[in-house]
Amino acid sequence: MKNEKLNELIKSAQGERTQNQFALHCGVSSSALTHVLEGKNRPSPKFLKKIADKAYNGVTFEDLIKASVSPYILDDQQEFNINLTIGNRLKELRIERQFTQQFVADKTNISRSVLSQYENNIADPTANVIKRLANFYNVSADYLIERTDELGSVVMPSPTAPALADDERQLLHYYGQMSHPMKIRVIAYCEGLLSTGQNVASKRNA
Repeated sequence: MKNEKLNELIKSAQGERTQNQFALHCGVSSSALTHVLEGKNRPSPKFLKKIADKAYNGVTFEDLIKASVSPYILDDQQEFNINLTIGNRLKELRIERQFTQQFVADKTNISRSVLSQYENNIADPTANVIKRLANFYNVSADYLIERTDELGSVVMPSPTAPALADDERQLLHYYGQMSHPMKIRVIAYCEGLLSTGQNVASKRNA
């Protein structure tokens, strides 16, 4: 099903560029963009973020997220249920990572009292806040509103798995704050470090 509002925003973000040019600038495939415009695929938040980063005419990530979600909200009651899910997800993610509300509040610049209201479904986070919290926990906005069970590149520990060490949680937190290009550079750097260490060890054992 085509999402006319989302298509209108994407076309506005495209400006005078051709669809192929726009897809190239955004770092997405032209076919993926076509499938979204034709309603064959629902775009992920990561896809919409790439569109927003190269958008013209003031089109924002928040605009795109709202347009992407709105067709799936059939009535006020369903919207209420979705917002309930956000609170449950936020509390679940925080507890799984063994974070206090104050720690999350300090790191996201959201007051602890407001964060508590989100987790207890007293207040509804805005699209901008959802984006901020999704980045902090390194999950998709879709995951926060329970549209998907996928956590992207983050591997969540199973109930029987050992808890993450403090330095591992710290690395995961920093990684979650990075942009996609920064993450690529960090991965490449880590691979280089490991490769160098392995080469040194091989020479010592030779």
